[in-house]
Amino acid sequence: MANTRLKVRRKKKSPRPLLLILILVVALYAVTQIGHRAFRLLRLGHVAHTEQSELDEALERIEALEHEIERLNKDMEYIEKIAREEYGMIKEGEEMYQVSSPDSGTKGK
Repeated sequence: MANTRLKVRRKKKSPRPLLLILILVVALYAVTQIGHRAFRLLRLGHVAHTEQSELDEALERIEALEHEIERLNKDMEYIEKIAREEYGMIKEGEEMYQVSSPDSGTKGK
């Protein structure tokens, strides 16, 4: 037999597995980033809704207080009503009577 050399073809390593791993890593990173941003967006939406509700309540309270101020500045009967009911004030010459319940005098006996 003659000196014949057989050439063995070696398979070149395919870059496909490495490329697949790289694509998977990039895709996983993208998915986690999108998920994180979506969660953050939902949380910020909830915070914005809560803040808007508080703002609406505050605006309603301001409106009610402005109405009360206007009424106190213009309505003398309303001022008299508040003075009588909340502060127990009476007009000059009036007498105030306090009525107590029947049970209040017999509790201690």
